[in-house]
Amino acid sequence: MEKQQPEKVPEILGESLGLQELYPERKVFFVQEYISFCTVSCRYLIQSDELEAAESRIA
Repeated sequence: MEKQQPEKVPEILGESLGLQELYPERKVFFVQEYISFCTVSCRYLIQSDELEAAESRIA
């Protein structure tokens, strides 16, 4: 995202932008992992003008 390549976000984080879908073998995540993942996915959704989807991730 910092290199202004938002189209690569779904390639890296997965189409669903879900942490559990990206790492289905894991049951527990560190708080910082979750916060970082949500931050990047929300920034991507906001830049993609998908405000409702971004809002649903933080509500």
